Amino acid sequence: MTVSGPEFASGDRVRLLRLSDEFLSDLSAEDIAVLKALIGREWIVDEWHEGLGQVEISNCPSRTSKTATIHSVWVPPEWVERVE
Repeated sequence: MTVSGPEFASGDRVRLLRLSDEFLSDLSAEDIAVLKALIGREWIVDEWHEGLGQVEISNCPSRTSKTATIHSVWVPPEWVERVE
C-alpha cells in the first residue's frame, strides 16, 4: 500500500463498486445507463496511476459474447475491490 492507496498491477481483477454523480455528469444518458449496469461486475486493471491516485480499468465482457463493448474508465481506488 502507498500513501495514495493500494497498489494495483496490470491484469489484476477488480469489482467496480460505484460511480459518483460527478463522474457521470458529462456523459450521455445512454453511456450512464451502460456504466451503471456494469457496477458490481468484474473489471481488469489496465494500469495503476499512482501519481494521480487513479486506477485505469476495463470491463470484462463475456467470452461468449461477440457484440460486447469494452469500456475503460479511470477511477479512485476506493471505487473498486480486488477479486480473488
